This record gives sequence, C-alpha cells and structure tokens, in this order.
Amino acid sequence: MMEHTMSRERLYRKYDLSINQFARAVGVNRTYITRALAHHELSFTHYVNTYRLQHAIAVMQHDPKAHIPAEEIALESGFLNERRLGYCLRRTYGVTIAVFRKRLRALNQAKNFSTALSASGSANTATRS
Repeated sequence: MMEHTMSRERLYRKYDLSINQFARAVGVNRTYITRALAHHELSFTHYVNTYRLQHAIAVMQHDPKAHIPAEEIALESGFLNERRLGYCLRRTYGVTIAVFRKRLRALNQAKNFSTALSASGSANTATRS
C-alpha cells in the first residue's frame, strides 16, 4: 500500500514531503507509517530518499553523456539540492555523482561494444551460410 502510493503518485518528487502528508495520501495515520518503517529499520527520510535515489539513477542511466546537470536531476528527483543527492549516493554506493556517472558511461560503452560484437558475429555467420 505504501510503496504503491509512493511510486504511483511519485510523492518522493516533493522535496518537502512530510510523514503527515504521506500518511494522508496512503489513508492511514502517521503512527502506522512510522511503525511499518521501523519494522524494516527505516526512517521516513531514508525511505523517501531511497525512491529519490532510484529516480535519479534512472535519469542518469538515460543520460549517459551527462547532458543533464546533476542539480537538475536532484531537483527533479525530489532532493533539496545536488549536495543532498551526492550525500545519498555516497552513503549508498560509496561514490560521488561524477564517479557514478563515469561508471555508467563505461558500462554503456561496454554494452554498446558487446551489442556491436554480437551483431558482427551474426553478420559473419549469415555471410558464411
């Protein structure tokens, strides 16, 4: 119920989302939210930032050449600013935004190389037949 509401309504994109606002959107009281998250050893802030970080990563994956500024990605994802996105990225993955984007580029290049290699192999097989 909570996950569905958070992702469907994209509430995480509101930088000032409060636990009370979220509880109203879910249709429960704040105590229910707090207890449900405590059961998983999560704070409300950590729970919301997990969604924000997933969104930011998805945006970065679709922007492998890093044309979208990190500040814009942060704001679009619901973070107050780029520093907060960077903090969450470092805490979760142990890297800065720049390093994360560089690794995404390298991964994307490797996938492109692998795809080209596969296509080349298919073409060679077809010409031999």
